[in-house]
Amino acid sequence: MDLHNIKSMIDRTDKHTKETVDNTGISKQLLKMISSLNFPGSRDVSLTSSSDQPMTSGIRQFTLDDVARHCDSRSCWLALSDKVYDVTEFLIEHPGGEEIIMENAGTDATVPFDTKGHSQDAYKLLQKYCIGELTEADRRFKK
Repeated sequence: MDLHNIKSMIDRTDKHTKETVDNTGISKQLLKMISSLNFPGSRDVSLTSSSDQPMTSGIRQFTLDDVARHCDSRSCWLALSDKVYDVTEFLIEHPGGEEIIMENAGTDATVPFDTKGHSQDAYKLLQKYCIGELTEADRRFKK
């Protein structure tokens, strides 16, 4: 795939979809396309977090500072039981309303989440949004 084809994909993505865009301005779909390409001398962008923390055994690692940078409705992350979730797409679907999630956006929301009495189905649904885990230094539950 050459640069012309990549530019065409970017243009089509920008014109025809409304996608969640991360804090660097790269859509999730575009990031997936780029990470699937193999350029000589390039690193696999899926192998690092936004703080360049290396993956450990295939799982992306994030610091609490990484999570804190995603604290609005354009990019909403939560840490729950040492795992990191991108719940941006779920905000409008949340039965309790977007506001309740936004109160804890960008934080370790384990205690508020667990004390709200979520169902087993909620815990299962959450797995869909898991993007990694906290670095060992920031873990509170699995040291």
